[in-house]
Amino acid sequence: MFETVRLITAVAAFALTSGSVQAKPQLKTVAPKTGTLIVYRPGEYVGIVRTYAFSIDGGTRHHINAGRYMRFELPAGDHIVAHPFDITLSFGSDSQRVHISPGQTVYFQYVIHLMMGMIFEVADDQTQAKETAAGCRLQVN
Repeated sequence: MFETVRLITAVAAFALTSGSVQAKPQLKTVAPKTGTLIVYRPGEYVGIVRTYAFSIDGGTRHHINAGRYMRFELPAGDHIVAHPFDITLSFGSDSQRVHISPGQTVYFQYVIHLMMGMIFEVADDQTQAKETAAGCRLQVN
C-alpha cells in the first residue's frame, strides 16, 4: 500500500512539473452590445381610458396604456422614439433621439398632463423615473 501511494504521488508530481496538466482557460467577460429602453406611462386622469401610440426607429407602432411600461432590448447607440399626430388632444407628432450605452437602461416618459400638455422625452431624473416605472405594470406587445 505504501508503494502505491508513493507511485501515485510520483506520477502526480511528474504530471505537474512536465506541463501535461493544462490550466483552465480564462473566461473573458464580454461587454454587452445592447441596452434597455423602458417607455412608461404613469396612471393619469387625462386619457386614462385610451392608449397612446409610439414607434422606435420607424418600426412597429406600439400602444401603451396608462399605468403601464414597455421594455425594449435595443442595440447600443442612438434611436428615435416617435409618436404620431393625435387629433383627439391636438398634439402634433414628435420624435426624440435617445442614446443607449451598452448595458444601460434608459427611462422614457410618455405623459399627458392636464396643465403642461404632453411630456414625451427621456426622463430628466433617471432614478425617479425608475421608481415611477416600478409602480407601473409591464405591458407586453
